[in-house]
Order: sequence, then structure tokens, then C-alpha cells
Amino acid sequence: MNTGNGVVVMVNSDNGRILDEIVNSVATVYGWKDFFTPKEKKAIAVTTDMSNAYTGKYVFSLSFTKMRKKIKVINALLHFYQHDVSMLK
Repeated sequence: MNTGNGVVVMVNSDNGRILDEIVNSVATVYGWKDFFTPKEKKAIAVTTDMSNAYTGKYVFSLSFTKMRKKIKVINALLHFYQHDVSMLK
């Protein structure tokens, strides 16, 4: 690449996948030609029924713990909550 464009990225993580995302975002913002072309996605309208389908209480089990979450619809927006064990009773 002989355009004079460049970026240095340092992250404090064992997961290097974030590096491509950061570099591609920089390329998009600064308009680097032929470097990265993001895929455009069409936005869709979310109906009340679609939002309501995600409401409920969830338990995510990991090897070291269980995470308890709750999703509710308030004023047509989805809200994600983390609660203690009593929330699931």
C-alpha cells in the first residue's frame, strides 16, 4: 500500500479480532480507497410483537457462574436488566 495512509492500534486484550474492526473503522472514516467497503444493511421496522417475543427471564450458564438477565419492553423499547437470583422466582 503506497498511499501514505496508516494506523497503529494497541489493545489490552487476548482477543486480536477487535484489531480488524478498529482498522476497518478508521479506513471507513478517513475514506481509504480500496481498503475496506462495509456492507450496507437495510433497517427494518420492529413491531410490538417482535419486541415482545424477546421479553422474559434468561439464565446464561458459563463454566464459572450463571448470569441471570431479564428483558422487558417499556415504552416500545427493549430494556436489558441484570438482577439477583430472587428476580427469577
